[in-house]
Formats: sequence, C-alpha cells, structure tokens
Amino acid sequence: MFDKVKAVIDEWDPIELLSIHCPSDEYDEISMELSQILICNVDIEFLGKEIYNLFIQAFGTSTFEKSIDECKIIAQKILNEIHM
Repeated sequence: MFDKVKAVIDEWDPIELLSIHCPSDEYDEISMELSQILICNVDIEFLGKEIYNLFIQAFGTSTFEKSIDECKIIAQKILNEIHM
C-alpha cells in the first residue's frame, strides 16, 4: 500500500520539492503515515483532512499552501489506487 500512496503523493508534489531535484524520499514519512491510516476503512473527507494535517505539521502553513479541498482530491486518487 505504501508504494501506491507514495506514487500519488510524489506525483502531486505539493511543495514542488521533487521538481527541484530534492531526494525522492522527501514525502516518505507522510506517505507511510497515510498508509497506516488506510489500514482502517476511511472516507475521502477523513483522509483529505489527514493529508492536510500531516503536511501542515511537517512543513507549516507558510510552506504548505494547499487547501483541504485539494487534499480531498488527492485522497480520492489514493483511494482509487488502493482499490484497483
């Protein structure tokens, strides 16, 4: 499950760290935490808020500028990936 979550988060690259050639593990901790959350049956609302909160905790509001609605779109992508 981690690989699928990581792929979606890395593709999203919300802080554009990967596009400036930072190490490919920049979002791995967040992807791992999301993978653990997904062990339980969660919905888009819950997962979107978790994505938002994890990025805010990791990077702060001055660096992470995405909205909860944008995070819900990513939550949907993750849920689609893990249910394929």
